[in-house]
Amino acid sequence: INFGGKYPNHKFTAVIFPKDQPKFPYDPVNVLKDKNVCITGKISEYKGTAQMVLNDPAQLVIKD
Repeated sequence: INFGGKYPNHKFTAVIFPKDQPKFPYDPVNVLKDKNVCITGKISEYKGTAQMVLNDPAQLVIKD
């Protein structure tokens, strides 16, 4: 999930690895498109871009 622009010009990424995707009760790729979300977790850096790995659905809340 890229924030602040489209790849490769995004500012931040939230990553859901394939091994963790079955934990989510929905398909994140389709359900989260154009939604406002709140995510929680540890921020790290990957290839010069800030990222957060989401490995539990509790880390992501879809806002209305």
